[in-house]
Amino acid sequence: KQTLAKAENLDQAIKLMTQNPLEGGYNFLVGDGKIPSAVAIEMNAKRAYVGSWNSPAESNSYWNWFKKYEYHPLEGLIVRTNHPLSKEIIKDYPIPIWLGRNSTGWRYFDLRKRLEKEYGKLDLIRMMEIMRQHYQGMCSPPDYKDCSPTIYQAVFAPKSGDFLISFAYGNPREQGRYKTSAYNQPYHHYNLFELLNRSP
Repeated sequence: KQTLAKAENLDQAIKLMTQNPLEGGYNFLVGDGKIPSAVAIEMNAKRAYVGSWNSPAESNSYWNWFKKYEYHPLEGLIVRTNHPLSKEIIKDYPIPIWLGRNSTGWRYFDLRKRLEKEYGKLDLIRMMEIMRQHYQGMCSPPDYKDCSPTIYQAVFAPKSGDFLISFAYGNPREQGRYKTSAYNQPYHHYNLFELLNRSP
């Protein structure tokens, strides 16, 4: 929230988000539509990594819990789930990245495959649809017990200010996490610049 309120460009956003003390383990994708450019920021409580689509993490390889993972760059495409790609951060990662369809490893490669399939043709609506299909793909019918819940889903176009957002709705104890999660709810279209110019 501080970055959104204070940063005026990508460099300022990176500086704000990577200054000590770091707050814990997160992965962020941060973009500046005016340049245009974007970076991945990976961090844990000890250190932070910042890189664009052609930085070292995007062409990295490493072993994690007896399994080798390889990453290959594609111009302009940056993808992250919960696990880091960089050598700097992965060495502190405490758990296996691949433990089935809800794990970060499965999620990363599934999401990347979906994005690569439509590389060069992505727009706001298609991005939302891909995110929804990705989350729905983690579920096991017919009972959908292993579904990953989502409170909200959003995709944002920094240059135009357009974004789509959906929210979870209903009681998951009665309907189940699959039905109530945001990826199964209607999404709404807004424009950030229009909202900022509105009177309260």
